Amino acid sequence: MEIGAREQRPPIQPRNINFDLPDDLPRHWHSGDPYITGFFNGLSLMFPEGERFFVDSVRHFQDRITDTKLREEVRGFCGQEGIHGREHRRYNELLQAQGYPARTLERLVKVGIRFDRMMPAKWQLAMTAALEHFTAIFAELVLGDPAFFRDAHPAMKRLWTWHALEEAEHKAVAFDVYQTVAPGFGGYLLRILTMAITTVLFGLEIFLHESVLVYRDGMFWNLRARKKAFRYLWTDPGFLTKGMRHYLRYYRRDFHPWQRDTSELVARWKAQYAL
Repeated sequence: MEIGAREQRPPIQPRNINFDLPDDLPRHWHSGDPYITGFFNGLSLMFPEGERFFVDSVRHFQDRITDTKLREEVRGFCGQEGIHGREHRRYNELLQAQGYPARTLERLVKVGIRFDRMMPAKWQLAMTAALEHFTAIFAELVLGDPAFFRDAHPAMKRLWTWHALEEAEHKAVAFDVYQTVAPGFGGYLLRILTMAITTVLFGLEIFLHESVLVYRDGMFWNLRARKKAFRYLWTDPGFLTKGMRHYLRYYRRDFHPWQRDTSELVARWKAQYAL
């Protein structure tokens, strides 16, 4: 279902929450599995620099936004993403304390983003819209199916659920700004080209991060652990398979993030966590 009017969408509300992750957080906090845990930890390593890139790419065009509501949403988007970056930086410091090369991997992310910042501003915004589509898919899956964090440590479940909730709230902001500054068929071609390239690069980066983290655990060749993670991603609960059909919608000319109405999911989790 699509929410037509922007006024019908959930408000974009930055929440200044501090997640005090326990010092004794289990090393394999999700399902007791190094690969599943490494998948999420690897994602976290991208966020501090990635969120800053998102904010900068959207802010670059704020003077061209005449829609009052969208300007308000941009402010909310920037506020939420700034807090996300801060909390994931703390998360990543905990990974460093556990003996993972988190800072080294974060530096590699920074190098990659430095290259991205050399691209034209519209390309950077298109990359942000593409990556925000991934986080919107993630949010809908996590908020909609408890199986994805059923076997996770409660502190990490809360952090990732909070992140998913806010990603669902602001999932259309970068896209709407992009549509404002890059309308027409040319904008559509750039949007889908950028998505195709971003998909490959994003997938390779996740694989690299997860591989390094699991290698540090000395479990890179643990086939049993690989099987468990394979089931998680592809069959039970099927993170990638369930997300694929949502991903492909992005390539439609008439795509918009709010064609997937997640407002009820947002309301439910806001009530559950009193956010």
